[in-house]
Amino acid sequence: MRGAFNFRERVLAAANFLIAVILSTGNTLQLDVSFISPRQTAQEPEEMKTLEEVERFHITRVLGVCNWRIEGPQGAAKRLGLHPSTLRSRMRKLNINRP
Repeated sequence: MRGAFNFRERVLAAANFLIAVILSTGNTLQLDVSFISPRQTAQEPEEMKTLEEVERFHITRVLGVCNWRIEGPQGAAKRLGLHPSTLRSRMRKLNINRP
């Protein structure tokens, strides 16, 4: 979802706006916004993680899905869009070891 509205709501809002413009008389435009749900506030994340923690989690998760295979067509490096040596380097930096 992008912004406060999902795609369907944005299309509906645009259509209602165009109908209001077409049907309006005089210099004042009045819009019916009753169809718009109240804006929901974003929930605060439970805990803000560092980029390093997020990267460690993501790499570990992808390695798990790939059965810890780094190279090859089904390897984690390919899924992550990294050269295998770059993935190994990041694993050393982030202290990621195969269980």
